[in-house]
Amino acid sequence: MTEDALLFAAALANPAEHTPRLVLADWYDERDEPDLAAALRASPEMVAFLSELTKWDRVPTQELAHDNLQSRPFFPLVATARLLTRHRHLFPVPPGARTEWSEDAPDPRYNSTGPLPPVHFLRWWQHERRTHVSALRELAARASARQQPPEFTEPADARAFEEQSCLLHELVLRERGHAALPAAVQHAERMKERGHPLAWLPTRLLHTDAFLPTRAVQFGPDFSTVETAGSGSALDAPAVPLDAPRVSGHDPFPSDSPVFAAVRGWKLESNGALEAHAFHLDRELSADAVGRLWFTRLPAEAVTGAIVGNGWFVNRLTVAHALATLFDAAQAGGAYSRGAFGAYGRLHAWQSLGALAGCAPDASIEDVAREVERCEWFSFGGSAWFDGIIDLGVICLRADRRTLALLAATDTD
Repeated sequence: MTEDALLFAAALANPAEHTPRLVLADWYDERDEPDLAAALRASPEMVAFLSELTKWDRVPTQELAHDNLQSRPFFPLVATARLLTRHRHLFPVPPGARTEWSEDAPDPRYNSTGPLPPVHFLRWWQHERRTHVSALRELAARASARQQPPEFTEPADARAFEEQSCLLHELVLRERGHAALPAAVQHAERMKERGHPLAWLPTRLLHTDAFLPTRAVQFGPDFSTVETAGSGSALDAPAVPLDAPRVSGHDPFPSDSPVFAAVRGWKLESNGALEAHAFHLDRELSADAVGRLWFTRLPAEAVTGAIVGNGWFVNRLTVAHALATLFDAAQAGGAYSRGAFGAYGRLHAWQSLGALAGCAPDASIEDVAREVERCEWFSFGGSAWFDGIIDLGVICLRADRRTLALLAATDTD
């Protein structure tokens, strides 16, 4: 590779590190390309966006603009498009890749054959990479459902490594004994050495995973099916006691929080709306004592307009059913999002479950599994906020009994 390609590859490999990006900026300054140098210095988000387009183990999530195609972008679009096309050999190329763009190109709605404006060009690559990654995950899910033993060999490239990683955890999810083969165990070790996201999961099912195998996508000749999680037992609706706990404060989860892992695609790739908060109470809560009416007092849009007797419900769940509910949402996706399939569906469900329980993002899954057992879990829905097509509402009463965490998602076609 050329010197600038090597420096660019180093920046893509470490988007959170400032030094590789600034070294590349200096290189462009020395070669009379001050616009690229300035963009690199001012916008780490640009490198993070391009880095995601090189990965097989994640779906691109970086947003290009605040609200629409005409609004101010998060990072310089022209510089981003120039770097992508100049170093296209560093990126997995989606089938039928569009490679031409122009600052002066017209809106593609009126000219579908010529060069694309920079924002449409970058959005196109992002969309195609999402499709590319999803297709690989589906391929692994289908392979895990076949009867012949899978092959785990030394992967030739990043794509092959990702396919085998997904296959291994699809086999774990489906309780296939092939995951214990020596070659599969060796691949699991390679995943740990490389820091692969799925390596956080154990290569066995935990007690909390009990319902997941029956909910994995089952592939037929022309279709796939998913069994949905149970509804749990309904809370009664007594009058709220005068001494019922009150919300003394609440913290919205940031948009990049792991709490949204199971449903992030509902918003990024579809028409979904997401909401998550941690509510702090002035005293301990007994859900059975206050009933489902009390939950309508939470200052969250997802419970606004909830009317008892008009669809509003709060159901008690076991932790295994709570995980299964999140898994259903993650593996199947929203109305238009592609979903994560089984391996990443399990990962994202556990990430959301752990965040709701208050676990640190770097906690081990063993620590998360212990903590979530100490919590109480509920599903909810039926307020005017939900579209009534694809909905999710999960509440965690944490072990201190004075903190509630809420995750709500809704999507429509």
